[in-house]
Parts: sequence; C-alpha cells; structure tokens
Amino acid sequence: MGKRGPKPATKEELIVRFWSKVNKNGPIMKPGLGPCWPWTGSSNPKGYGGFRYGGCLVMAHRFAFTITKGPLRKGKRACHKCDYPPCVRPGHLFSGTQAENLKDCRKKGRIFTKLSDAQVRRIRTLYVPRKVSVRNLAARFNVTSSQIWHVVTGRQRMVPVG
Repeated sequence: MGKRGPKPATKEELIVRFWSKVNKNGPIMKPGLGPCWPWTGSSNPKGYGGFRYGGCLVMAHRFAFTITKGPLRKGKRACHKCDYPPCVRPGHLFSGTQAENLKDCRKKGRIFTKLSDAQVRRIRTLYVPRKVSVRNLAARFNVTSSQIWHVVTGRQRMVPVG
C-alpha cells in the first residue's frame, strides 16, 4: 500500500501557518484604526488574500475572522472597516451582509462604476440569451462578465454616488 499524502495539519499548526503570512506592520489606511495587517500570501486581482487548507481556498480575511471571532452566520461576510482588501487584522473586520457591506461602501463613497445609466439601458436592450452573450457585452463595454450578468438580471446596479 502506497503513501496517502502528508498528515493533515492540526488546528494550531494551521493557525501558525496562516499568521506566518501576515505583515503586522502594514500601512495605516484609516488613522483611527491603527495599522492594517496585510496578507503576504497569494491574492486575487482585487487584492483579497487566499489561504489554502484542506484542499480548499478560502479568503484570508474571512479565515482571520473565523479563527479570532468565530464562524460567520449564514448570509454574513467578513467586511473591512479599513477598506483595504489585503488586511486580515481582526479589529479591522466586522460581520455584515452583502447589503450592509454595499451600504458601508456607499457611505464611504467607494461605489464606483464604469457604466453610465445610458450604458446600462443599452446593455439590457442588447442582451439576448444564446444570441448576444454576456462575455461579448463585457468585452464591448470593458467590464467583467459578472458585472454584465448582474446588470442584465437586475440583481445589482452599481449607481454613481452623489
């Protein structure tokens, strides 16, 4: 019988490995909060860190929240008070729904869109399932397929603030 791979890490080993990828002397993004603790491991294009364990990739800030404050309830996310995606400092994280996170973004003036109201109307007019694809519209309007999908399904519309 052959080897079955490395022995799974204990919870303590996993936590030590996680914190070894954190810079606790990071930038101060919001003066009242103190320094951020940026994730130094792998990250996605938006700057959010990724931590792999048990064959899964989890968001680093979500993992930090879970190991320090407990599991997030269903429908909740780990949101940043500091608005700095790589930050995993527990004191900079709070539990909130997607709607609460978007409200926080709007309040802080962080909601931006590349699409004007006229472009949104045009996208909704142009989109025809199985004929005009989300991918083609995304390329045409220089946004992501996800943004187009949210526009055509009416699930989300990022509107200019102010």
